[in-house]
Amino acid sequence: AALIWRAFCIAPTAASATYSMASVGAAHGSRIYRLLPDLMLSSLATVCTAMLLNRLFNPKSRARLDAEAERLRNRFGIARKVPFSAMEIQVAESVCVDAAQLEVTFESIGGQSSLIGQLREAVLLPLLRPDLLTHSKLLQPTRGLLLHGPPGTGKTMLAKAIAKEAGCAFLNVNPSSMLSKWYGESQKRVAAIWSVAHKLEPSLLFVDEIDCLFRERSKSDHEATASFQSEWMTHWDGLLTKESSRVLVIGTTNRPNVLDPAIRRRLGRQFFVGLPEREQRGGILALLLRDEPLAEDVDLDELARITHGYSGSDLKELCRAAAMLPVREHLCNNPAAYARSNVVAAAVAPKSNGSAGGAPAQRPSGMRHVRQQDFRDALLLVPPTHAPREEVAVFHDASDGAAS
Repeated sequence: AALIWRAFCIAPTAASATYSMASVGAAHGSRIYRLLPDLMLSSLATVCTAMLLNRLFNPKSRARLDAEAERLRNRFGIARKVPFSAMEIQVAESVCVDAAQLEVTFESIGGQSSLIGQLREAVLLPLLRPDLLTHSKLLQPTRGLLLHGPPGTGKTMLAKAIAKEAGCAFLNVNPSSMLSKWYGESQKRVAAIWSVAHKLEPSLLFVDEIDCLFRERSKSDHEATASFQSEWMTHWDGLLTKESSRVLVIGTTNRPNVLDPAIRRRLGRQFFVGLPEREQRGGILALLLRDEPLAEDVDLDELARITHGYSGSDLKELCRAAAMLPVREHLCNNPAAYARSNVVAAAVAPKSNGSAGGAPAQRPSGMRHVRQQDFRDALLLVPPTHAPREEVAVFHDASDGAAS
């Protein structure tokens, strides 16, 4: 575009210079008159070069758009020739995620069996078997799903598992993919995201920390923010929204009270993902420690009892801290392991002969297994996110008394 503008700017200037020099040459018989053909050819070459470069490298050229659209259709297995605009292709490249590459499944989430059953019924059934719900208007799929609860309880993991299980198009919407500093550009991106979602349906629109984008509107909001939210809600459930649309919005937040009421109304199904109970903590610990070498004195039921107030992510960090204690003890008993030459040799050493499924490598000789006391010591290193440290000390003392 810059080259074309330059060419159009040069052409009138060259024509004017040509006319002036022609007048001067005719009046005075100057030799400048002989340069006129060269100047005209130079202007023509500049215009032609600009047009050629625009055809070859302009991302909005028709040939380039057709190639990008064909690649997008092949990626999602769309048989029909659905057209995609330049903005839609740009948005699809930034928000579309291949659900097959996600490693999270419902089996890898512990302690949420009841909630997983409800999610299968509310989300997966309408997406995978819509024929079972077409006989009644009351069984039409919901347009929005909200997972809310304290941080670290597995809300994002549940959304990933839904996308993995459904096997449909998964659009991970984030602020950088929608917001722009140019006035009106954010609305265009929102429209492009919804257009892509409808062309790839059934599809899932995932908005993590949805309260950051769609908090309650007020008089102090900027005009661009209000316009952006209105554009999103219009495409979500507006006048021209089809009842047969199979686009589901999944939002996660730990502050549902700050969401705009219009957004919460469109999130028809809302599930609270709370802190795990004792039985659920036992399932999470069993899942986290199933491939770890544990000592015989490790009691998962006792660990579930003394980890009151721990979320799923807290339990994972607790197990990591407990597993690190034997490593720390091994290094203290073998000071030579700290030598720089040994560290470099271990870093460049080839991987052990583990299985293709990603089996853990062989433990160093002389390193003991994780014991029950390691988990008790790790309680003070990794306190729960939602409980004060004093409460953790009480549970730590109680566990020591029970052990004695």
